[in-house]
Amino acid sequence: KAGLRYEYSIIDALTPMTGEKSNIKYGRFFPTLYVSYITNNNNTAYFNYSRRINRTSFRAINPYR
Repeated sequence: KAGLRYEYSIIDALTPMTGEKSNIKYGRFFPTLYVSYITNNNNTAYFNYSRRINRTSFRAINPYR
């Protein structure tokens, strides 16, 4: 089995202390692959790969909420 997910993000931020504005746009692919191979009635080999995303908390992204 195989799969592919695309995620597009838009980040608009304003730092109140400096008045600095940030506008970041980016897209990323997240593939998934799962392979199983049955060698005989008693043995099976598995391989699994997936790319994950680690999201930061909202407070870490915008502490001036």
